[in-house]
Amino acid sequence: MDYFELKRICCVALLTICGGVSVLSQNVKDVESYVDKVVSASVAVTGNDTLHVKDVFVTDNGFLMLAAPKYVSLEGEFEVAKGGSLFVGRPVKSYKYDYDPNGNRIEVTVVYK
Repeated sequence: MDYFELKRICCVALLTICGGVSVLSQNVKDVESYVDKVVSASVAVTGNDTLHVKDVFVTDNGFLMLAAPKYVSLEGEFEVAKGGSLFVGRPVKSYKYDYDPNGNRIEVTVVYK
């Protein structure tokens, strides 16, 4: 049994003993990395530019959505249990327009949701 397998068993055992996580959903925005996590609920993680994900375990009732404008990289130990879900993609790009008092557009900002 290697370190990561033992770590995963301990995390699952802890969740079982504690009755799981009471959080129904969680949004993590504007991060560079998502490391050493156990996902047992609905979690959406959005990176600023890129997103590095390492040593993540998604339980049988977990849902993990990973998104970044450029790319998402999965590194190290990464597992999705049977029944769990994983979605990797790009966030929705929208635009915010700012106008001066005369109605002229003065700035366009790209916003990722």
